[in-house]
Amino acid sequence: MDGEVEPKASRADTTVDRRIGRILISRDEIAARVTELGEAIGRDYAGRTPVLVGVLKGAVVFTADLLRAIPMPAAMDFMAVSSYGSGTRSTGVVRLTADLSLSIVKLLGAGEYVLKRPGQAAEGHFGLAVDDYTHATAPNRRFPDLITQRLLKAVLAARSAPYGDEELRSLAAHSTEQEGNAAKVERQVRKSAAAMLLEPRIGQQFDALVTGASEKGVWVRIRQPVAEGRLVKGFEGLDVGDALRVQLARTDVERGYIDFIRA
Repeated sequence: MDGEVEPKASRADTTVDRRIGRILISRDEIAARVTELGEAIGRDYAGRTPVLVGVLKGAVVFTADLLRAIPMPAAMDFMAVSSYGSGTRSTGVVRLTADLSLSIVKLLGAGEYVLKRPGQAAEGHFGLAVDDYTHATAPNRRFPDLITQRLLKAVLAARSAPYGDEELRSLAAHSTEQEGNAAKVERQVRKSAAAMLLEPRIGQQFDALVTGASEKGVWVRIRQPVAEGRLVKGFEGLDVGDALRVQLARTDVERGYIDFIRA
């Protein structure tokens, strides 16, 4: 038809289901694009192990195809979201029904605030790999949110930006530092509370998952009750995500220390 491009469909496409009126993107085109994406990921993440995160259940087939197209070892994980609950209409509130596995979240590492100009390359998992992205819900982002809102108001009012690049870089670094300080205090309180809870259970064994592994040591998290501590014996050869059985060896409530040994 004039002014309209009809995508070419493969023979397999035309015989899948006679009820399909028109194929917008053929199976061959999808396969070619997946191959291109796999090759691009192979180039961009050379020497590293990428992690593919898909949303259940619609992204399962695509994620599996993409994983096969990546010319290097790669990991795969899934999360599920829902806004329907038990009804047939969306509540408008999206909630996670299956979150990312703990090991994947740990590997992502902590985020930080930076200034990114249009066209500028960004390191890490910046804005979930989306160019136009903002987040204004978490309580620990109140001051950065205020900065963002001031910038948006200036644009809408056709005024000059209230901050220069150097000031924004300084504010971003300050926000990152303050979040880190708050996280340290919160983490210390949680660790001391967990050490107090586990103090009467020294000598007991638990199922655990490795959540951190580096030259500084190996850390594990037990599931019942939920607590994290250092594996001080039997940690050789372990990596993030490994499941094992541990025994509680020592607690220090004041310092928030919880020490395990491999059972």
